[in-house]
Amino acid sequence: MFLSPKVLTPWLVVLGVLGLAENKEVVQMSMHKEINVPVGDSGQGVNCGKNPVNLTWTPKDLSPSGEVTVSLYFTPPYEMATGSFDARLFEAGSQVPKFEYGDQFDCGLAKQYGIPCPLKKGVPFAMTKTITKLSFLSGHAGLYIGIIQLFDDQDVEMFCVNMTARVLTS
Repeated sequence: MFLSPKVLTPWLVVLGVLGLAENKEVVQMSMHKEINVPVGDSGQGVNCGKNPVNLTWTPKDLSPSGEVTVSLYFTPPYEMATGSFDARLFEAGSQVPKFEYGDQFDCGLAKQYGIPCPLKKGVPFAMTKTITKLSFLSGHAGLYIGIIQLFDDQDVEMFCVNMTARVLTS
C-alpha cells in the first residue's frame, strides 16, 4: 500500500467529500491518463464525470517538506447528507493502482472537516484547505494520476475528478 488510510483519509475527505450524481461504476481506464493542464504554478483537476467540478492545488508540484493549498468549487446536483467516496492513485504509465481507498461518510464526519452538511441541491459549495504536513510523500517522488469519485447514499455519482501531480524528492 502506498499510503495508509489513516494518513490519507483527511486529504481524501477534503478532496472527495467536499463537493458532492448515475450508477457507481468502475472508472474507465480512458479516464486514467496523464493530464497536463498548464495553470501557472497551480495544478488543475479534470472532470471525469457528468457534473461540473473545479479542483485546483498550489503549488502544482508537491514537496514532502512543503505544503499544498487545495481549492474545490462544486454545485451539487442533488441534496447529500451521506454517501461514499472512492480514490485510486496510479504511477504514471501503470494500469495497476498503487493505492486504492474508499469509505462511507455522513454529516458527522463532514462537519469535522468544516464541510456544511447536508449539501443542498443547486447551492454552490466552495472550500479551500491548506495541508501543511506532506512528509508522508517522502520516498515517493514521481508522477501520479489520481481519480476521486463521490457518491450519494443511492450510489449516484456526485462528481469525478482526475488529477495529475508530481511529487518532488524534497
